[in-house]
Amino acid sequence: SSDSHFSLPHTTELNVRRTLLTQCECKFHSLVVHRARDGICLQGVVDGTPSDAAEICRIAAVVSGVGSVINRLTFQSAGSVPPPKG
Repeated sequence: SSDSHFSLPHTTELNVRRTLLTQCECKFHSLVVHRARDGICLQGVVDGTPSDAAEICRIAAVVSGVGSVINRLTFQSAGSVPPPKG
């Protein structure tokens, strides 16, 4: 069973995560990248609006080895988070 698709199980996920954190203008509070059957799944919390999803998915899709991008990100506006209680 020489399925090269899974030969480096985390390389694609790490590449996508690093690329999004460095190239995307959105602020990620958390970002987890999972391999899906035909691509990757993005989960996490992002400062931004759902309209930013297209740009995030476009950047992720450019990364080598990514087929489809499943967007399960949660978006929040930058001012909606209350400051942490002291």
